[in-house]
Amino acid sequence: MEQLHDTREGWLSHGMVLAARRFRDAGYSLPDNLKVACGFAPGARGGKALGVCISPKASADGRTEMFISPTISEAITALGVLVHEMAHAAVGVEAGHGPAFKACATKVGLEGKATSAMPGTSLNAWLASEVLPMLGSYPHAAVDPNARKKQGTRMIKLVCPETGYTVRTTKKWLEQGYPTSPAGCEMVPVGEDEGE
Repeated sequence: MEQLHDTREGWLSHGMVLAARRFRDAGYSLPDNLKVACGFAPGARGGKALGVCISPKASADGRTEMFISPTISEAITALGVLVHEMAHAAVGVEAGHGPAFKACATKVGLEGKATSAMPGTSLNAWLASEVLPMLGSYPHAAVDPNARKKQGTRMIKLVCPETGYTVRTTKKWLEQGYPTSPAGCEMVPVGEDEGE
C-alpha cells in the first residue's frame, strides 16, 4: 500500500476525520477539539494500554486528547484502537466503559468486552475497504518499550570498616587501586549496585 502521509499523527488525524462518519451515521457527535497522537498513555506502565482518551479537563488547552500506542504497527489495528478511543470521546471520558460507552461502541461496530472492544466484522470490512485506501500505509514501525538497553556499568560499593564511610566506584577505577576514607583507612568492597 502506498504511503500517503509523512507522519503518524497526520495519518491518525486523517483516520479520525474519516471514521467520524461512522459516528455521525450512528447518531453520535464528536467534540470539535479532538486531538490524536501516537504515544504511550500517560501513567500507563510498560506500554500495555493500546490507547487512551484523556478528558479535556486534564488538558491545559481544553482538548480531548487520544493516544494510540506506538507498540502498534498494523494499520487496521491502529484504526480499531482509534475508533475505540473516539467512542470514549463521543460519550465523554467520564463515562468510562459503562453503559453509554458500550451502546456507542456497539452502534459504530465495536465488539467484545467494553474494556477491550475492537472492530467487529462489519466495521473491520468498512475500515479496510473505505478508510485504509484513503489513508495509505501507516507510517510507523512498532516500538518495544521493554527493549531498552540495560545499564552496563556496575557500581561497586566500598565501605570504611572503621567509620562506615561509603562510596561507589567502577571496576576500572579499582584497577588503579583502592581508595582510602577521610579517616585514612583502606575502603573494602561490600557489593554491587546497578548504575543509575
